[in-house]
Amino acid sequence: MWVPILKSDVEGTVAQATMQLHDERVSHFWDAGGELVKGYSRVMKFGDEQPAWDIYFVFDRDAEWKGEPPAPAFWMHQLKLAPEKRFDGERLAAEINKLLQSAGQRCLVPRAGAIRDPRHERNHQDGHRR
Repeated sequence: MWVPILKSDVEGTVAQATMQLHDERVSHFWDAGGELVKGYSRVMKFGDEQPAWDIYFVFDRDAEWKGEPPAPAFWMHQLKLAPEKRFDGERLAAEINKLLQSAGQRCLVPRAGAIRDPRHERNHQDGHRR
């Protein structure tokens, strides 16, 4: 889910960002109103002062949306939250692959280091921290 948090977060930039994780089982959506950010702030108990953005959620096959968004089976972030949940591409890939294997699916990423922080990639391109 892509939402407008920063000035550079506009619908037109989503297409390029989706190339970071291209797989027929992955869906990308643009949420112009930020409704999902608000919903997940409630589900994750972040409070109103911490929007749920720059977060990677992984769901198991039984996740269903019923009123509130479903709780993730695993999550990581790039915020000032729990340090043990700080974004780590290799760990995220391992958790995704673990869930896929338990469901009898092929792995999403062929190697653990294939998931990279897209903001980190952009930072190196233009030299600016976002």
